[in-house]
Amino acid sequence: MTTSIDVFLPHVLPSVIGCPDFSARSAIVEAAIKFCEASHGWTETLDLLYMSNGTHSYELDLPKDTRAVMIKNVWAAKGELIGKNMTEIAANIPDWQTARGTPRFFNQLNWEEMRVYPTPNNPTAAALTVRAALAPKRTASTFPDSFADRNFQAIVSGALWKLLVVPGQAWSNAPLAAYHLGEFNAAVATAKVEMFHDRVQGNARVAPRRFA
Repeated sequence: MTTSIDVFLPHVLPSVIGCPDFSARSAIVEAAIKFCEASHGWTETLDLLYMSNGTHSYELDLPKDTRAVMIKNVWAAKGELIGKNMTEIAANIPDWQTARGTPRFFNQLNWEEMRVYPTPNNPTAAALTVRAALAPKRTASTFPDSFADRNFQAIVSGALWKLLVVPGQAWSNAPLAAYHLGEFNAAVATAKVEMFHDRVQGNARVAPRRFA
C-alpha cells in the first residue's frame, strides 16, 4: 500500500502561506530523498536476481519510482558476497576484467545496476538475494505506507526547512527553517541508529577482555 505525497500538504502549507502546492510537493519529495540518502531509512529485500553464465552486470528489480542509494547485502546459496570498491577488487582479483568463477564480490555500478566478481561461470546457485537502501525518484507521487508513517514528521520538517530557507518569498522564515532543520537532522540520526541495529532489539553487551 502507498501514501500519496498530498497527505503531507496539510502539515506543510499552513507554515508557508502563499506557497504553491507544486512547490510544496517538490519539497516533500526532496525531503524524502535527503532523508533516505542520509539515513538509509528505507531498506528492502528485492526480488531474487538470477545470474547467468558469462554475465557480470545485472539490473536491480527495484520498486516503481525508486532508485538504489546503496546495496547493503547480497546473498547467494553458499554465503554472502562482499561489497568491494574497484581498488579492492583489483587487489583480490588482478584479472578481474576476464576472470571467471563463482562470484565472491560485488559493487554498485549506478542507481539501478550491480556487478559481481568474478564473472559467473557455471554457478551452482544462480539466484542472488539483494538488500538495498532505496530513495524515491523525483518523479514519485507516493511513498510506501510503512515509510511514510514511520518518518512522517521527519519528511514534514525536511520539506519546511527547504521551503522556509528560500529567500525573498512571502513565507521565508530563517529562524523557523533552522528549527525544522534541527528536527530533520535529529530524525535522521535516530533512523541511522535504528537501521544500524536493523530495527531489532540487539544485545549491546561486549564480550569481556582479559588484561595481561
